[in-house]
Amino acid sequence: MSNPSHDHGASRTTKLLGMDLDPRLTLNLAATKQCAATSQRISQLRCIAHKEAGPSPHDLRTFAIGYGASKLRYGSELIWAVATDSAKNEMQKTYATLARIVSGVPSTVDPESALLEANMPPLHVLCLCARLSIFENTRACQTDWMRRPPPEPLPRAGFRISPLSRDELYAFVDAYTKDYGITQSSPREERFFRSSIPPWFAASAHRVTIGVELPIDLSITDEEELIREKRRVSEEALALHSHRSWILATDGGVDVPKSAGVGILLSSLNSSEIIEKVSTNGGTRPCSYTTESRALLLALEKLMIPRIQHRRKTLLVVTDSQSLLAALNKGPLSQTDWTEDQIWQRLLTLTCAGWSVHLQFCYGHCGVHANELADH
Repeated sequence: MSNPSHDHGASRTTKLLGMDLDPRLTLNLAATKQCAATSQRISQLRCIAHKEAGPSPHDLRTFAIGYGASKLRYGSELIWAVATDSAKNEMQKTYATLARIVSGVPSTVDPESALLEANMPPLHVLCLCARLSIFENTRACQTDWMRRPPPEPLPRAGFRISPLSRDELYAFVDAYTKDYGITQSSPREERFFRSSIPPWFAASAHRVTIGVELPIDLSITDEEELIREKRRVSEEALALHSHRSWILATDGGVDVPKSAGVGILLSSLNSSEIIEKVSTNGGTRPCSYTTESRALLLALEKLMIPRIQHRRKTLLVVTDSQSLLAALNKGPLSQTDWTEDQIWQRLLTLTCAGWSVHLQFCYGHCGVHANELADH
């Protein structure tokens, strides 16, 4: 804390963490100063709160909430109970702006929906929790030092505050939404996403073909026979494109404790010699779809784009992620996620250079050679 001093007749107000501490401030003015300080941090967050910022959006979300909400909550727990409605509304509006940045929804979304999408509790709940903490600390200080609880040990090196457990968070959100009459079937506004692909750049998209469906005999009940059927239809679909010069096989896994996405480059479907290989970390909270999509994006970026001027310009991509191919099959101008948008950007970069690309789905864990190589 800085002390007020008189220097050549000029007075400076007392400050704590960059905010004025003036007992003559009205509650409305104090709330306005808090909102202004938070808005300054929000303007900084707009520059980084994007999926391109890193492989772990959860870490970015945690940082954004802590960096913005901490400034807004600072001091609010003391004045919330006696603040006027206009001051509370101003602080809640600023808090909702932070929630929209964290969740990635447009500015037109109402505050309640923005909080739901960001999994953030309301501001008044945060203030109540902070006040309880103040009361507990005050009560502990008033007790005799012999009965006072021991101080917490210093955190270990590299310590990070663990986020709220998913079960507790969902239970809180469910109770909050129930009070407002919001259910799982309530309509939600789609996330705003601006494609990086201009329409005229998609003219060569017809040179990218995607095989999403592989029908099998649904009357088969024996497990071993079903695996053989999946392998048969997968190899038949791949054989139609075996003439292509490059084979790119990708696979993603969420095995504990480490998840990863892998891409390998082969000269033919039956070749066991890997020309080049890339892998990527799946992040702290991965899912199969995420690791598969990141693996394909990395493989196109690191394995194929450097070979864009090669005289052989035919590529077959083999993946066991049917959901990823179904998303890509919507076309380059209809993507709603950054990763798929970037995948299409790499594909169009290849096709504009004269490449022909086919992405083929195959069933996983049934013995398809290229898929098994990527899986291992």
